[in-house]
Amino acid sequence: MSSGEEVAFVQPQLRNAAAAMAAGLLAASVGAAPALANPPKFSFFGFGDGVNSDVYSQIDATAYSPYSQYSTNPNYDPLLKEYVQKQKAQAEECFNLVKNTLPKFIKLKQAENIKTLLIGRTASMRGNMEYISGKENSALRAKARLFTQKIADMGVSAKAKQWKVATEEYNEAQTLLADWKVAVDFGEVVPTVNGL
Repeated sequence: MSSGEEVAFVQPQLRNAAAAMAAGLLAASVGAAPALANPPKFSFFGFGDGVNSDVYSQIDATAYSPYSQYSTNPNYDPLLKEYVQKQKAQAEECFNLVKNTLPKFIKLKQAENIKTLLIGRTASMRGNMEYISGKENSALRAKARLFTQKIADMGVSAKAKQWKVATEEYNEAQTLLADWKVAVDFGEVVPTVNGL
């Protein structure tokens, strides 16, 4: 080229481009075809073949609830020692709060503080006790319910400013709690960090 000439366009080598295109088409045709989705089937008010349009027919049969999108975990055992210990630690924290603060609140006639304690920091106590007690309609759960009901009754008596009744119900609740702890073999609780 002379110094005054500029090259505006370099013609590509057609042979290399054709080979690359042929290799790309060959690779695309050899790959797996995408899976075809089932066409939607509709039903109206139960009439028709609406298997795919009914979301509840697609739920896993082993799910713990028909409204849950998650399957039941076959590896989950609710009575595994670490889960029970966690529940026991949380329950023990609630029991200590009840034991250490409620008598003082009853003596000082502080109904609002009693209500705050029962609906606040000790609100998980019933759930913890039921978890530790096991099956839903068991005798252990009935004992747990007796205790939590007596504590709730004590809260109602405190709100009504019936302090003598509240004191009696608190004492009965502590007896029921001791009976429940023996029945479930509550034993010593391994402390956890922040209830975890």
